[in-house]
Amino acid sequence: MSHNPNDLGKSAQTRIHNITGTQVQELLAKLDVLEPQLFNLDFPFEELGLSDINYLPQRCILSRNEDGGKHALQENSILGYLQRALGGSFFFQDRGVLRAIELGSGKGRLSDRLQQLTDCRLDHILIDRQEFHDNHCKDRVLRARSKQQNNNNSRIIQRVVVDIGSLDLQKYCPKDQKYFCMSKHLCGPASDLSIASIARMEVDRRPSAAAIATCCHYLCTWDSFQGRSFWNACGLTKNDFIVAVTASQWASLESKKKKDKKPSNDNDNPTTGKRQRVEKSARTANAVGKEKDGEGDNLAMLPDLQAVAKIAQAALHDASTSAVSSRKVIPSNEFERLFSRNEKVQFGVRLKRLLDLARAATLQELGYRVQLVRYTTQSIEDRLLVLQLPD
Repeated sequence: MSHNPNDLGKSAQTRIHNITGTQVQELLAKLDVLEPQLFNLDFPFEELGLSDINYLPQRCILSRNEDGGKHALQENSILGYLQRALGGSFFFQDRGVLRAIELGSGKGRLSDRLQQLTDCRLDHILIDRQEFHDNHCKDRVLRARSKQQNNNNSRIIQRVVVDIGSLDLQKYCPKDQKYFCMSKHLCGPASDLSIASIARMEVDRRPSAAAIATCCHYLCTWDSFQGRSFWNACGLTKNDFIVAVTASQWASLESKKKKDKKPSNDNDNPTTGKRQRVEKSARTANAVGKEKDGEGDNLAMLPDLQAVAKIAQAALHDASTSAVSSRKVIPSNEFERLFSRNEKVQFGVRLKRLLDLARAATLQELGYRVQLVRYTTQSIEDRLLVLQLPD
């Protein structure tokens, strides 16, 4: 391992060799001090199936072996959280025109799934930097289904080809229309650029709710990262960030490990152990506090993260002459030999969680109530930021 800040943007395989064992040890020491403050609340785990949504027609419920497989389950869970954030039966009742904006839409699978669930009641805006031929995306299917369902008067189905970094989101959000944003896997800086696009909007024009599935944290860059304020408030540095995003890819070693050997302890496996995590979720709800939306669904919201960051920074400062500075650092070569695969996995998971927590803090500053949840067991990329404007 060696370190070069200019390596951001290079392939994961290249960049992982460009951090040192010493740097990893230093960041590990900091996390060991920060985590009791930041992560006493292990984040709620709940893989919502559409059977959890009381207002959903039975015909819409899919199993893993039916249409879409694991992707359908992930889409169902994302949309389930959105439905809760919007308020119970919002998707399925006539409350005026509602607009769904899918960020980083790709082929439009999430929009396609939502349109089926809502009987084509919604307008759909699909935003992606890549242009797709009609045969390779869901746009034509969305339009045809909408025309059929609405007596040949299709709802608005629009694809916008633009880089999210230069997106003027407000342009696609009429004042007289309630709307929300959603995404399934906004890779690396795309999550940050989406948050930035919301921040640029006039306060009264921002989406009432959103669900952002983050992934590929190793692609994140300091300049675009929307959690810098929280990161610095915790006492972490830009160099810590570079090490964090690079080492975050170690979380994906878990999926490779599972192919070789089934883990004997579900608690050591960040993508399994559903029963244990559901139990942790119940304890977390008590630690964080439960709030109810208008339909009576319990939502475990994150506390004031900037206040938490100040406490964490104080703890790090108090420990600076002992736990961090005086901690024995072994030579890089020896550390790399001793640092096990499982330890790398756990370190990667911790870093991904920290990066998303920093993003959540920024969303709170924009006025949102925020959840950070594990929304699926089907992927190592299992984190979802759920945003909701207070009533």
